[in-house]
Amino acid sequence: MAFQRLWGSLQVLLMVLAVMTSGAAAAFTNGFEGVKAGSELRLVWEAVEERYYPLCVTAQMIQKGSDGVSATVYKANVTSAVNGTSYVWKGVPFPLNHVADGMYQLEIHPAAMTGSHPQLLAKSPFFEVGKMESGNTDSKSDKPSTPGNNQSGNAASNVNKPLAIGLGVAIGVPSVVALVLVGWCFRRRRRRTVMEKRRRTRRDFVID
Repeated sequence: MAFQRLWGSLQVLLMVLAVMTSGAAAAFTNGFEGVKAGSELRLVWEAVEERYYPLCVTAQMIQKGSDGVSATVYKANVTSAVNGTSYVWKGVPFPLNHVADGMYQLEIHPAAMTGSHPQLLAKSPFFEVGKMESGNTDSKSDKPSTPGNNQSGNAASNVNKPLAIGLGVAIGVPSVVALVLVGWCFRRRRRRTVMEKRRRTRRDFVID
């Protein structure tokens, strides 16, 4: 039973890892360090073929559950009318809400291609969004993320799809794999120790 639970956890991890490392035709060239809520972030990416224009920039946020195991993904379109290799993202992380421990990521898809798995043209690394700068009174970006608040005024087709994940990917896939394996080995070793003590107790009782 323990092995089955471990195998199920590893399968979920492999699926999450596949999503995180899926290939893209281009890449973002700007940095994502020190991003603050409510600020402007100039997004720059490598050139893609014009036949994919206009481009849709999609943001997603992964929020770890209170149980420390589950996680929820929220997605929303930042814009769906980009013709070029740059875009100024205002009010970061709008239209998503700001969550202090959330992990954010951006993707670029052809706006004309719809469906559950549109062609991926570019994907950013995961990054954090820090607390809004002092003096910024925009409280919208500092509210907890909820499905009902993921709205985008400038997107042609908003994406509002919370997705439950079986393991907290925000803490890092390698770390989760290590923790699962260590925990399983520890439980197995502890069970063997308990069984060995019982055998010794029974043997000593018979000898006496």
